[in-house]
Amino acid sequence: MTYRQIVVSLAGQPDEESVIHEAVRLAAAVDAELKVLHVNDPAAGKVTMMMDAEPLVQETDLRKQFADLGYGELSDRMRVEIRTSSNLGREIAAATEGADMLVIGHRQKHRFLAMLTDVADKHLADLVQCPILIVPRKAL
Repeated sequence: MTYRQIVVSLAGQPDEESVIHEAVRLAAAVDAELKVLHVNDPAAGKVTMMMDAEPLVQETDLRKQFADLGYGELSDRMRVEIRTSSNLGREIAAATEGADMLVIGHRQKHRFLAMLTDVADKHLADLVQCPILIVPRKAL
């Protein structure tokens, strides 16, 4: 199988350095196009009464992440796709249609919390039709 397009899904957080490095390394090794994806929650950037709002991630934020890690040339030419949805898994699956691989980050949780909440990666694997590379994110 030839890898032509690799999608890296980012949260726009500072602990995603390892995810970006691995996605760039993989795309370069197989000479594949790298597409960067982010899905904003519909409430992102808005103040709500229930909790602090998630930041609204924009294309320039993602390009800056790459540039700050030394991938300035790549950050200028890579495809970036920003979507908005409350269903993260469905949006990632839709954005990876036709892709050859998905690269995502994973932050380890302590054992008890992992038993309760660590199903996102498994759920995503049920939705996405391409192989998934899960890269550990550094601890904050």
